[in-house]
Amino acid sequence: MLFKHLEKQLCNLLAQEPTVNWVVFLAKNLNLIAESQDICVSLFNTAVRLPPDHFPSANWQLFIRTAEVKWGRQQSIVQTRLVRIAEILEKHGVPPNKMPLAEMLEAVEAMRVHKLKLDKSLMDMSRRLLEVYNKGLKTFEQQQAAKEAQRSDATDQEKASTKMSGTDDPKWFLEIQSHMLDFLMKTRQMKFEERVGLMKAVV
Repeated sequence: MLFKHLEKQLCNLLAQEPTVNWVVFLAKNLNLIAESQDICVSLFNTAVRLPPDHFPSANWQLFIRTAEVKWGRQQSIVQTRLVRIAEILEKHGVPPNKMPLAEMLEAVEAMRVHKLKLDKSLMDMSRRLLEVYNKGLKTFEQQQAAKEAQRSDATDQEKASTKMSGTDDPKWFLEIQSHMLDFLMKTRQMKFEERVGLMKAVV
């Protein structure tokens, strides 16, 4: 009885003026409400009605988290509303500098789970990944040039010590490369053809 009362209150709150905070909060706690059809329906209806400036961030979180929850008997209800969420996301794309690389991979995995390929969004992600990679590569090459300059002035003993210290690739640049490879493998499985040159950059 208490849960039904709280369920009704929450649905009423969601039915009022759409609030991005509620969508984000419930998206992070979907596993707690997955058994409530009324709350799930209210949540997705609210997400669709959010003001345009809140569409991408809140709805991407909802789209990603939905793929991580076992919906059981709610699956058909959720899937139907996810199609509408996907249409909204595809219309707005991925805003520049708004989605971390790791979250891009989560979004791609969510597309795979939902069987909803968002081509425009994937192209936006591809461009962003290539941009980050090119900037990282430039910084990496500058760092390498500075190291080579230092080595040319170093003694033989210092050079030997540097050589034994391990790889010259900084961890952050290896992480960028890893994200790119994961992205390419996941999107290839979805038969997405990126046309910005990610593959050429990797090889």
